[in-house]
Amino acid sequence: MRVLKDINYKKAITNRITVTVIMIVLEFALLLFLFWHVLRYSTLILFFFYLLSSIYVIYLVSSKSDPAFRIGWIIVILVLPPVGSLLYLLWGDKRPTKRLSARVSAQDQEIFPLLKTDSAVIEHLKECNEREASTLRYIQNISDYPVYENTRTTYYPSGESIYEAMLSDLRQAREYIFLETFILHEGEMWGTILEILVEKARAGLDIRIMYDDMGSVALLPFNYYKDLEALDPHIRCVSFNRVVPFLAMVMNNRDHRKIVVVDGRVGYTGGNNMSDEYINKVVRFGHWKDSGVRLEGAAVDNLTAMFLELWNASGGQKLEPEKYLGRVHEPVSEQDGYVLPYGDSPLDDVRVGEDAYLEIINCATEYLYIMTPYLIPSAEVENALCRAAKRGVDVRIATPGIPDKKVVFRLTRANYRSLMQAGVRIYEYTPGFLHCKSFVSDDKTAIVGTINVDYRSLYLHFECGVWMYRCRALFDVKADTLDVMEKGHLVEPQELTHTRVGMLLDGLLNVMAPLM
Repeated sequence: MRVLKDINYKKAITNRITVTVIMIVLEFALLLFLFWHVLRYSTLILFFFYLLSSIYVIYLVSSKSDPAFRIGWIIVILVLPPVGSLLYLLWGDKRPTKRLSARVSAQDQEIFPLLKTDSAVIEHLKECNEREASTLRYIQNISDYPVYENTRTTYYPSGESIYEAMLSDLRQAREYIFLETFILHEGEMWGTILEILVEKARAGLDIRIMYDDMGSVALLPFNYYKDLEALDPHIRCVSFNRVVPFLAMVMNNRDHRKIVVVDGRVGYTGGNNMSDEYINKVVRFGHWKDSGVRLEGAAVDNLTAMFLELWNASGGQKLEPEKYLGRVHEPVSEQDGYVLPYGDSPLDDVRVGEDAYLEIINCATEYLYIMTPYLIPSAEVENALCRAAKRGVDVRIATPGIPDKKVVFRLTRANYRSLMQAGVRIYEYTPGFLHCKSFVSDDKTAIVGTINVDYRSLYLHFECGVWMYRCRALFDVKADTLDVMEKGHLVEPQELTHTRVGMLLDGLLNVMAPLM
């Protein structure tokens, strides 16, 4: 099923991108022109910007933000005075607008009280593993998402397998379907899903679709959400954080989550966006390797809450949280282990995604296997990985063999050296692009979700992950990771850049990474 006509929509997308780029370039050029023009004739204003540069440097030195972010901006401000202070004034504040923060905060106050925190679950876990109980209590406290027992987990080692399972569950929907994605692109995957959604909408089900506008800016016209809503009155759609052709930092805060919830009974998350390359119907960078997890049971409430949070904050037709949360879930057959789906937001000072990764790294005693498309760790994560390897943990990381972005790929490889020197083994998935985001450790714990090991995922985006302890699915995560490494190539030290120019470029990219 296709909504768009090839000629019209391609023209609309081209026009949108062209207008956006031209407007931003003109705005930036005008600002720089006025800036230099004023400085030429006003010593007082020039002094003001030098003073402003000093203030920004002092602020950054004393700030509690990520060290790499602070160092990058200090270099820009000091190397390019007084232009650096103007750039920081425009783009340096990574906090979103107060308006977006206020809307999300208001939704959280309605939603989180409806999530039932069962203290008995943590107490049960404490009897098995006191350290793990402390970790899950910590993640529960900083994220406000509770941990559950009554849940069955299933891991899918490919986009194709997630897609087939998802189609089956969508066809069995009886009340509502919530779908949230970063990228939405018309093709076989989205067309088949959309046919089911329209069929269910015509049967009276409530269908809610949310996609990130920046993630789909080169794929969809500006008003695509209206085209979807025109298909049936029961379909409502939101384009999250609309891209506007102005110099606005709020454009940095994207919805990178991928969530599908069916009737509050079944939920999915993982790397898969709604586009054909994720199921290898279109080949872009060799074989596209992805993964995801299906939840059935009580823990789906957390995924539902994440969707409601951004849906209501985005100005769509409001959904009443009490209608969807706090239900009594029937006991799930073959339930196993403990499950904590958690969300991460750039609107606060709590780095849930990074802290969860740090916890699993720091708790590892035997092995830690990681799959990530981008390896641009913060200083805390890099140090934790090096410490784990040095204390004897078998740390292995799989990254793509074929890049989707060459600059980011070079930046990823620039981070290999220090990790490998500490004893970390790194594999590149030679058949194609690896898009999985997973950690698995000691046959006990695994995380599967949407969070990359890079600055954008850890600090700027809305993200989500699923922490699993003693779940059967984690053995599938382990087997899949080992299979990826077997098909990949173990990187040797001699393969890394050794020329002075290359190492200088790698260093520059690392410094600038948090600013990108």
